[in-house]
Amino acid sequence: MKKLIPAIGMTLLGAALLGTSTYAWFSANKTVTATGMNLQAKADSSLLISNAVDGTYSNTVLLENDVASANTYLNPVEETFSEGAYTFKKLTEEGKAFVDDAGVFHAPESKTIADYLEATAVDNYHDSVWLKFEASVAEGGAAPTQVVNVAATMSSEGTEEIYKAFHVVLVNTASKAVIEDFTFSSLGTKVSGTGSITLTANTPSQVEVYGYLEGDNAACKNSNAINGAAYTVNLEFTIPAA
Repeated sequence: MKKLIPAIGMTLLGAALLGTSTYAWFSANKTVTATGMNLQAKADSSLLISNAVDGTYSNTVLLENDVASANTYLNPVEETFSEGAYTFKKLTEEGKAFVDDAGVFHAPESKTIADYLEATAVDNYHDSVWLKFEASVAEGGAAPTQVVNVAATMSSEGTEEIYKAFHVVLVNTASKAVIEDFTFSSLGTKVSGTGSITLTANTPSQVEVYGYLEGDNAACKNSNAINGAAYTVNLEFTIPAA
């Protein structure tokens, strides 16, 4: 199982910093190791969940990262959402030289951060879960539907605040719409989503889960590039009370 976060600290490179600035990013040779975060999901007793459409359904599932397994580090990214999917860009190695220890990117004169971004396909977490509920349907009758809500909690034994830059985004594969974009202002506090997904009885619905570090976040700074702490994100899918 691929895991995600936390980080490793390495040597900083100095640079003459000119022009405008924006949060955040890491400076040169700062990365986050993709070996410290567990992402898991559970459903209440009325729901079933699986990590494969034809897999074993139960009330809990561990997610696995579909992103290239050879990648062991995460860079902060700039994200774009289009047609139901995310694409990501990271700072180039040249661009990292213009980031100070506080995570501020200082563009050289006549340049912007856009001049130092490049596409990346490996600096994020991605997996899918399938949700369903079972119900009897009369012959010729319409299958019932059910609204499902979602909440998320991040926990850790670590104290660094890199988690504040982490996003967990759920996408409805069928509608190509974002269900929820979770961020975390504290550890151990459940965040209730405002979005939902509507299920049809006996029909699995796919939910894609993305995780990434938002580069333009003040928590993405070198002092939060940590070593050793493990993080866990718990997703909870529930049917609201009648």
